[in-house]
Amino acid sequence: MREIELKLLLTEEAEKRLRRKLAEESGEASEIKAISLHAIYLDTVDRALAAHGLALRLRKEGRRWVQTVKMGSGLSGGLSTPLESNNPAPGGKLCIGAIPDVALRERVLDAADPADLAPVFETDIRRTLRLMHTPDGGVVEVALDVGEIRAGARAVTIREAELELKSGEPPALYALAKALFEEGPVRFSRRTKAARGHALAEGRSALSQTPEPVMAKAVALTPEMTAETAAAAVLRCCLDQISGNLAAAALNDAPEGPHQLRVGLRRLRTAATVFAPVLGGEALDAIAAQAQALASAVGGVRDLDVLTDERIGPMAAADPRLAPLAEALSERRDAARVAARGTLASREASALLFDLGAFVEGRGWLRRSDFGQTAALAQPVTQLAAAALDKRWRKAAALGERIETLEGEARHDLRKALKKLRYATEFFASLYPAKRIKPFVTRLKALQDDFGALQDLAMAEEVLFAEDAPGAASPAAQRAAGLALGRWEGKADADWRSAQAHWAALAAQRRFWR
Repeated sequence: MREIELKLLLTEEAEKRLRRKLAEESGEASEIKAISLHAIYLDTVDRALAAHGLALRLRKEGRRWVQTVKMGSGLSGGLSTPLESNNPAPGGKLCIGAIPDVALRERVLDAADPADLAPVFETDIRRTLRLMHTPDGGVVEVALDVGEIRAGARAVTIREAELELKSGEPPALYALAKALFEEGPVRFSRRTKAARGHALAEGRSALSQTPEPVMAKAVALTPEMTAETAAAAVLRCCLDQISGNLAAAALNDAPEGPHQLRVGLRRLRTAATVFAPVLGGEALDAIAAQAQALASAVGGVRDLDVLTDERIGPMAAADPRLAPLAEALSERRDAARVAARGTLASREASALLFDLGAFVEGRGWLRRSDFGQTAALAQPVTQLAAAALDKRWRKAAALGERIETLEGEARHDLRKALKKLRYATEFFASLYPAKRIKPFVTRLKALQDDFGALQDLAMAEEVLFAEDAPGAASPAAQRAAGLALGRWEGKADADWRSAQAHWAALAAQRRFWR
């Protein structure tokens, strides 16, 4: 049996809010139940089951013991879709031969000798349950788990929600989550209890209280995939990066959180244009608009991080005359971060995550009577990739061919076109031999670095010369701004010459998709 579960980590306040919502009177929900769960997870000394993607546990549910084996229980964007097999385990005794799913039983036996299996860690949880009905006829089991994982003398607290789809389609799961978790920031779980337990047993961190920034994962596509399957894989990767960094930006001071969140949102918008020929429509347009609005709301924090930590800060460390400006920028950045965190905890930010999840898992792009779309979705991904990369290249080349004459907004347009070309290249990279892609990407990245430096200067001029510029009331800070920009502008000509040279090298490079 395959489960479909959405898992979210909760703060104490989020736990209280969920309890209140579960306790609300509703004719469309079952009575609330509470149950104590004590589970023992087993594996070999060298973690053979975990290495094969398997988790095996004995769990006491009230007065009865149940044996469970799961396979493929990794999480992406909070969603878990493992294969699961359960059977009674009288007295809490392990019996691999009793696993009813023959395929899972054989996988366990192939991975480990039952005689070598032993307890690795335990969980003790107080679970609050309620079955809830969704407007479209779906049924979702909402479980609120509070307790701990223990491995020897080490322990870590569990506080999470699991929404399991019992009947209906995946959009019902996300619709209910959207109603239950209007207040954020939403923090999807990135590791199962089993993964956290193994980490704890091995002396590693089981769960960071301050989520770390998440880099974009490589998208694993194969030439045999259809355009639809590939599009769903790309969008899942976008959701995973966005959701992870929304939590990181909201709960962690690391500058990389807002940066990777903005990257994830840009990648999502690029994916919306790349796959528009097969997925395009009102639903995708609405999601892209949500992403753009969120990126605009948090983008200022990233700009101030760059100015404060990467540009003005190092200058001020070497020249005390720039210290007043560095201090003013730091104060402005701190205020912007507080404002951004309010945005990241908003209903709109949470809605983007749930709407995107529902769109991907519920195939929200389908137009049932559009037979042309059916054919487009079924086309080989290689066909769509070549057309998409050609389109992205033509847009960049139309500007790049006259790069010597570009100024102002046209330079900015070329920078954006190159960024979209880079993201599209990353989406489809696994379809092509690495030796063909690497030279192209190397030259593209060098060109992007040039434009990034030029964009940073343009951004700095906009921030530091605005009427409400940081330190606008301080003559010392204003003198420092002029001094810093003067030094920076001296490098801009060299960056522009480098960009022209790097464009020439990129234009001469073979297009790997042809």
